[in-house]
Amino acid sequence: MSNIRACPHNLDSDTVQSSIYTREALPPGLCWKFNCIHFVNMVTKPLLLLAALWTSIVNADSMEETIKRNPPRNISITHRSLGEYTFSWEGNCTCTGNIKYQLDYTYLDSKDSKMKTYYVKENKKVLDLEFHRGLQARVRLTCGDKDNITSNWTERTFNLPGESFASVDNLTCIFYGELYMNCSWDVTEDASDDAQFILSYRERNPSDVYNCADYLEDGGRNIGCVNENIRIEDTDKITICISEVNKKDKLPYCRIVKPTNFCKAFCMGFFLVDHN
Repeated sequence: MSNIRACPHNLDSDTVQSSIYTREALPPGLCWKFNCIHFVNMVTKPLLLLAALWTSIVNADSMEETIKRNPPRNISITHRSLGEYTFSWEGNCTCTGNIKYQLDYTYLDSKDSKMKTYYVKENKKVLDLEFHRGLQARVRLTCGDKDNITSNWTERTFNLPGESFASVDNLTCIFYGELYMNCSWDVTEDASDDAQFILSYRERNPSDVYNCADYLEDGGRNIGCVNENIRIEDTDKITICISEVNKKDKLPYCRIVKPTNFCKAFCMGFFLVDHN
């Protein structure tokens, strides 16, 4: 019994736990405290782990329930400005954390069938579109990289008739170097006798719109455009649109092109962007 020390009454719990005492050597009050501390330590840690695990399971179930019970509805497209449109849809979800809307769309024609995908927190997305080509759109709720936690898709096809747009087709533009742009277009058969057209173009900022400087005419009707000093060396994308004068109810006929990509792919002197 020489290794048994009496436990002073003023020892704190840390000291008690780190010292060598026996139950017999501890005063009754401190012995109860000592046993209680060990009991709490043995029980609390597993309980905390179980609580954290349960919380994560409940949160996952709650998140999955929120996503699956709130699928977006009624996709629509609204024209904003030159070649710029807003996708929007109805949705009751307040998107927090990894919960987002996934918007996919692809054009209906065979020129570009690749699906474009965007993830957004709000129930809308502003994009530049070649809307005259028609498109298939779909939207759903999703949880980040968890593909198994999603709502059902809401889909819609947008394929407006040709008369909804300016009465032109086959917009073709040739870029010479980094300064000159020549464009031409065909007038469709449904164009009225007094139909007149203007060409406008912009880069990414919808407010920075530039109009054609000189037009090519056929019988007093604009069928082409010659532009100088357009500065495209640092331009990633140009939206070129033909609008029909005095036909405010018609949407512009637009093409979206990437001049730098064409320049690298073909030659340094000039490159061609055609309707194909």
